[in-house]
Amino acid sequence: LHVPGGYATLTGAVYWAEEGDTVLIADGIYTGSGFEDVYFQGRDITVTSANGPENCIIDLDSQDNCFILTAGETPATVISGLTIANAYATGFGGGIHVDGSGVTVENCHFTGCSANNAAAIWVDVSPTGVEIRNCIFENGSALSSGGAIYARDFSSPSLIANCQFLGNYAENSGGALGFHTVTNMDITDCIFIGNDANTWYGGGAHVESESEVRFINCLFVDNS
Repeated sequence: LHVPGGYATLTGAVYWAEEGDTVLIADGIYTGSGFEDVYFQGRDITVTSANGPENCIIDLDSQDNCFILTAGETPATVISGLTIANAYATGFGGGIHVDGSGVTVENCHFTGCSANNAAAIWVDVSPTGVEIRNCIFENGSALSSGGAIYARDFSSPSLIANCQFLGNYAENSGGALGFHTVTNMDITDCIFIGNDANTWYGGGAHVESESEVRFINCLFVDNS
């Protein structure tokens, strides 16, 4: 399914996609209605760009969030090769909101996203876990916690690998990452530079409430 060649909007293409389909987005900058609040409706599909995140930008203009996965999707659902810019949520997950589901996010660039918690990606009670690989999280802002990613209340094996967290901010805790009651989470080969938690703890990452998070071969520089 091609956007905009076959379908004018991303929401339209994902709505008509069937299990196992790929939605391919052509080069361009996409804004406004039809590229926000994209629901996967429980189907494991792939949404990807034709030529990588530098050529395919979804700009939400601080009006809404982008992808919503709340219907039992698994890590076989893939979001790949996109820049998600200026996504916004009054609650959780400006770029991607995951609740009771799983997802794989790879080769994406999140920039200027904001939310109350989890400026870029929110993961809550995931029965299958998540995988986030080869992504850049830059200049995100959370009014509470998780200037890039916040995850809570699950024990499914999960992975964040080969990602960069640059200049993200949380008013309370977890300038880049926040974890609450999360076990079986591995964070490998990631770089954290210049992230800030203003009033509480963890400029780079805040891990609390009996969470078990393993940081392997990661670099932390000038986080506060």
